[in-house]
Amino acid sequence: MRLPDLTTVHRAPLKALLLGLVALLSVTATPLLARAEGKSWIPELPPPAEYGPRDLNPIKARLPTHIVGQAFGRLTLGLQLDMKSVSADSWQIPGVGATFDPLPTQGFTTLSLSISGFLLHGHTELFATIPLLSLDSTYSATRELSIGYLDLGSRLYPWALTPGTVRPFVSAGISRRSLVFSKSVDAGSDVRSLRAWVVPVGLGAAFLTRFGLIVDISAQVMLGESGTLWSGVDALALEQVRTNFPKQEIDVSGMRFTLGVRWARDLWPQTSDENFADITAKRMLKLEEAGLLSGLTVALGPTFQAISNSGNYFDSRRRYLDEAYSVGVMPELTVGWHHDPFDAELRLAFRYLMGSAEGYGAKLETSGAVVLLEALKKVDVGFYGLTPWVGVGAGVGWFSATDTHPSGARTFDHTKAVFSVPFGWDYRVDPSSWWLLRTSFRWLPTVAVDLDHGVTFDHGGLEVNVLSFVVMPQRLMHAMRR
Repeated sequence: MRLPDLTTVHRAPLKALLLGLVALLSVTATPLLARAEGKSWIPELPPPAEYGPRDLNPIKARLPTHIVGQAFGRLTLGLQLDMKSVSADSWQIPGVGATFDPLPTQGFTTLSLSISGFLLHGHTELFATIPLLSLDSTYSATRELSIGYLDLGSRLYPWALTPGTVRPFVSAGISRRSLVFSKSVDAGSDVRSLRAWVVPVGLGAAFLTRFGLIVDISAQVMLGESGTLWSGVDALALEQVRTNFPKQEIDVSGMRFTLGVRWARDLWPQTSDENFADITAKRMLKLEEAGLLSGLTVALGPTFQAISNSGNYFDSRRRYLDEAYSVGVMPELTVGWHHDPFDAELRLAFRYLMGSAEGYGAKLETSGAVVLLEALKKVDVGFYGLTPWVGVGAGVGWFSATDTHPSGARTFDHTKAVFSVPFGWDYRVDPSSWWLLRTSFRWLPTVAVDLDHGVTFDHGGLEVNVLSFVVMPQRLMHAMRR
């Protein structure tokens, strides 16, 4: 009987045991050596993008709805000729002393600057007009009058205005009317201006040439046009009260006809590319990888006060100046930070406004510089890139009011805490772009200051910034380096 060879039987398990010990030592020693050399013991792998394309659908979901094949909008700039008729045959104009003299009426002609933006692919136009020059201010041998309209409104085209077409439109909006009078020889009858908000509603038609020129005509009815003229006014100091001076209402209503010529330039032409969604999503992916979806914002645009609180200054002392007060257009600058995950913005806003009212021997001059810290929350509704937003803010303001009358003048300076409620919308058609356009409003609930003898003036009100240009500097630098 042959015995088994024990050395042959146990050679294989012994070899396996030795290999296992070597492997164990290798696994244990590798991280220790790597740690000693300051390196990671985990092998370097290629980035995930190299394994295959990333799913862009979540990014595409953030893009606005658009119609492929044409530019999203157009920006226009040009001139508009306004011809205003007056329904009343004559007005009662303040004369010498506490009297009124009849003045036959006639039409007004004004040249204005026109700025507008076409949205929704030629169906909607948002516009603003700014009066530049009166072309027929002579009304009589002793008096000159002129009229101008600062318009904010929209035109609706039932059929889209496209190159080579003529399209009808309906229009509506609000307009700041300024009826300006030349100086009178009698200070007590020296009305200088009548300002009021009116509502123009009209019909018209526009022709867009194939090389980008727009010619339009319209007829408008001006609703709510009237004014109050005073005579025999004695402008007293604030401590003296008298407001029962003779006055007359005048009818300024009538038809307004416009003729406009504007040059149009496409906005966001990249939406005409059939691959707009894919291209934009890839750009946003690159911004995300570069950490630039969030970043600094800088905005600049014109601001004016559309509605003034004014306190009791006019009602209790100078009612005859109420329709003369106006706040001019001044630039507003904001610097902020856009936080993309929350779609919110924290910004520092600075604006300086000046206002004035003059007439009947009295004058009011106001100014206000305000610095505000405002937080905005944007709500992307997915409708053609229009992104509404609302916010709150707080800051400090430096205000001044100077009251002038024949006996002298007094200036009242105040520093006040200010609270704001900003709101508006962004035109964010291409969320990967380094710029966008913004329309904004700001409500300052109250900034009332005491002047003298119970008289107050409130510098608060509703401010309007029709169109701001917003830049994201970090994205701009990134685009310039590419």
